[in-house]
Order: sequence, then structure tokens, then C-alpha cells
Amino acid sequence: MFCNNCGTKLDDGQKFCPTCGATQGDAVQPLQMLQQQEPEKKKHGKAVLLVLVILIIIGLVVCGAIFAVNRFSPEARTARLIEEAQDHYGSKDYDEAIDAYRAALEITPDSVEAYKGLVKIYKKLDDTDELLDVLEEAYKATKDKYFKNELEDLEEELEEAELADATDDSEHDSDPYPIAPYTVVYPPDDLTLEEVSDISIIMWSPITENDSYRHALECAIDDMEEKYPNVIFNWEVFDRDSYKIKIKAAVAAGELPDIFYTSTGAVFSNFVDAGAVYCLDDVYEEYRDELPEVMLDSSTFYGHHYGVPMNMNVVLLYANMDLLEKVGYDKIPDNYNDLIMCCEALKNDGITPFGIAARETWCVSEYVDTFLLQDVGRDTLYDLFLGKETWENDGVAQAVNILMNMISAGYFDPDALNKTYDEVLTDFGNGECAFFVNGSWNCSQFAVACDFEVGMSSFPVLDSRYADSDCFIGGPTEVLAVAEDTAYPVATAQYCFELGKLVCHYGYLDWCGLPTWEVYGDASGVNVLTQEAADMVMNAGGLVPYSDTAMSEDDLYIYIDYLALVYECEIDGQEFSEGLALDIR
Repeated sequence: MFCNNCGTKLDDGQKFCPTCGATQGDAVQPLQMLQQQEPEKKKHGKAVLLVLVILIIIGLVVCGAIFAVNRFSPEARTARLIEEAQDHYGSKDYDEAIDAYRAALEITPDSVEAYKGLVKIYKKLDDTDELLDVLEEAYKATKDKYFKNELEDLEEELEEAELADATDDSEHDSDPYPIAPYTVVYPPDDLTLEEVSDISIIMWSPITENDSYRHALECAIDDMEEKYPNVIFNWEVFDRDSYKIKIKAAVAAGELPDIFYTSTGAVFSNFVDAGAVYCLDDVYEEYRDELPEVMLDSSTFYGHHYGVPMNMNVVLLYANMDLLEKVGYDKIPDNYNDLIMCCEALKNDGITPFGIAARETWCVSEYVDTFLLQDVGRDTLYDLFLGKETWENDGVAQAVNILMNMISAGYFDPDALNKTYDEVLTDFGNGECAFFVNGSWNCSQFAVACDFEVGMSSFPVLDSRYADSDCFIGGPTEVLAVAEDTAYPVATAQYCFELGKLVCHYGYLDWCGLPTWEVYGDASGVNVLTQEAADMVMNAGGLVPYSDTAMSEDDLYIYIDYLALVYECEIDGQEFSEGLALDIR
């Protein structure tokens, strides 16, 4: 027999265990002990399993609740309906757009964005009665001054029209030979350039006589006037500082010219949201074969195209191929690990891998923007710049940490914080650094000044799950756009596309940047590096505007402050990510 407490073997009839001192009752045999313990183990195992199942169920319920809150919250449902309405508007499905905006208002009765969408539609439809009703309804629901001002302006216009009608009636009453009332006939809005006659187009631009694109624009206008004698083209020019103010005021007042220059990114996005810009989707189809759709990335919002690009620049990775060959590389490394090995080899041979003008923040942004692109990817980065995505992103932190690790490892010029852009250009040209990340506008200078082979590529991908090697920071920083209320929208849009194509052509021949349109004619006078860069970018998979173009002015100031902290290694990637998420909302 065995002790029923500790299991020590006992003599038959022994009443106390010599090991543990326990009183022995009906001591059990080993088999009996196992049979008694097994049910307990089973019970315990079942209890543990039950607890785990309950915890899993609770977890699933919590996750489902969180998903439901995020997915089906009033804010999320309203945002989806507004986006749906904007898509319908871009496709000219105005009834569907109205229904979607109304559905959004049922969820969020004081949605300013939904009411603005309705106002834009009724203006487009020239439905004064509905416009008046929705403005009154909007101001009552939101108390937003925009609707109050619009309402007052509309009421004033109606009063003036009523007074004019009354004056006309009194004149007719006194006339013994009254004439038939005059009827305004609006032109069809789908007439093409070939179909209209004596059309007048006004364009605003900031291209003054000292601008590098002036010659290209003048040549383009001359060609257009020769090709379309039926178009009376008026070109008004303003200096850039006053133009920024003038164009914003014109958007607010609804007084835009037929065609206008505009910067891309946040500024243009605001113009589109205000309903001031004509959607170019339908007309673009006529030019798709000549103009790759990727070139419209910076002027595409809610899936619709609104701008006509001309010339552009992108950020490239330049390399001194003679220095790379010296340490055993016959091409630019195309992945991050190879790049680090190359930098280590250069450093060990006494060669500075990267040159950077850290004294000038915009030069630092060329690097940070590029590292972010090659980690989080094109779509996420553009949404970050436009304020549509939170900066609290693991990829953002990772990209910044990678850059800082490379700085700490000695792969950047140790005197970078004291150097200007011009000084670093000189360093690269003199072979004092192997790599340089900067804009494609340097191609012409490097082609002339460098006595070594200059290589170019995109920066290696840091996270292949999200980024692609054929994407670049840059693209058109300015585009031509058509006003929503222009008299002949299709004809004006066609004129806009053809003018943009010609500006691109002449600008490329003048070495004023890379082409966005397919190159035609004799371009042999363009330097070899620019031609190589043009071929590379023409096949790009995506373009993200520079941070100083894409971001709003307020967000950009915050971003620049953080860039300075990054290069001086005063914050790490996590602090960069979380700080921007907190300061940029």
C-alpha cells in the first residue's frame, strides 16, 4: 500500500506515514491513485480550455466592436458617402451625387462639406430655387459664415435681376410697338475646338519675363494662335507673390479665368474641394497615348484628373561611377543591403559615401522624403503629406531610424551641417563624395561640369512590402487647370491640353526640366543625362510631390522643424513619427 498524501510505500495496516506523518485511512494502491488523479487532471484541463475559449470569444467581440466603431461610426459613414458623392460629381451623375450628399446629412445634419457639395451641384445645374433653399438650410444647420455670405450674394443677385425685369417691363409698357422679350441662349458645353467659332479664352500665369519657362510658353502660344485662329487668347501675367493671393481670391469669389496656372498638392486640392475646377477625365482620353497617366498623379483627387502637366523634376540618386568602381562596384546598388555594403567599402577606402547640404533644410527634405517613400510607399506618403493619414506609422519611424543609423555610421559628410547646396554640388563635381540625392535639375550641370561618369537611379527600396523601385519624389509642381464655370468647357480643356503639351516640348528643348508628355521632334540638343533621366521617369510607376509642394503651409512649417531635429540626431524615428502625429492633425 502507499501513503494517500505523499505516495510513500507503506506496510499493510500501517496507520501513520513515516515520511509525512499523515494518518492513513483507506490507503490506495498505485492504480487506484492514478484513477483518482486522472479525473482531476481532466477537469483541470477542461477548465483551462474553457477559459481560453471564453478569452478568445471576448477578444473577437472586442475586435469586432472596435472594427464596427471605426467602420460604422457616424463620422466614417458620412466620409464614405461624401467621397461617393464626389465620385458621382466627377462623373457628372448629379442626381446620384445629390442623393449621396443627402444621405450623409441624414447621418451628420451639420456636415459643412456635404452642404458645400450640394451648393456646388446646384450652381453647376444653374438651379437657383434649389440653391437658395439649400443655402438657407445649410446656414441654419451649421451657422457657417460661408453659407451666410453665399446666401446674401445670391439674394442680392436675385433682387438686381428682379429690378432689371421691372425696368424692362415698364419700358415695354410705354412703347407703342413692344418687341419680343430677349431670350438668353447658352452654348452647348460639349462643343470642341473645331466646332466653336470666335471663342475667347483668358489665361492667368505667374510666368514673368525673367522666368526660365517664359520662352517655352511664348513659343507654345504662338503655335496655338496659328493653329486655332478662331480662338481669341488673352494672357495675363502677374509676379508670383501677388499671383498666389490673386488666384486664391478668385477661387473664393468664383471669378477664375478660363485657364489658370496653379501649384499642385494641398493648394490645388483646396481649389478642387471648392468646386472651382473643371474635371478633365473625359477630355484626357483624347491625349492618353501621349500623356502617361502617372504624370497626372499630383493633380488627381478622389480618382479624377484636374490638371494638365507641363515639365517637371524628380529626386534622383546620383553616383560617381569612377569612385564606385574603385571599391568594386560597376553599377549603383539596387537594394538597401548592397548600398550599406558599398558605403562601408567607400568609407574604408577614405571616400565619403554621401554628400548633403544639411545647412539648408530643403536639401535634408530631399533625403527624408525619399527614405519615407521607399519605406511606406507612394500612396501612404502622399496621404501623409495631404493630411489624410496619421504620421504615427511604424514605416515612418523605421525610415527615419535607417537614415539616422547611416549618419551615425559615418556614411555622410561629417561637415554637412556647415555646407550649403552650392558647396555640396562642388564637392560632388570634384569627386569628394560618391553619392548625392537631389533634383533632376542638376543633370545639365553635371553633364557639362563632371569629368567622370555620372550614374543615376531611384533610391533603393527599404521595405518591399509597401514601396516600389520605380517611384520617385517629385513630378509637376505646376499645372494648367480649367475653371468649372468656363463657357465652353470641352473646347477650353482641349486648348489647355494642347497648350500644356507645347510648353512641355519647348521647355524640354530649353533644358527646363523633364518632359511629362511623350517626346517628339528632334531632341538631340538636350544633354545626355537629362535624356536618360527623362526615359527613366517616363516609365515611372508613381510620383509623390515634394513635401514643400504637397503639404499645406502650416503643416510644412512643422515638418521642417522636425527635419532639422532628425539630421542633428536630437530625436529618433519614433519621436519623429509620434511628434508629427501630435502636431499635425
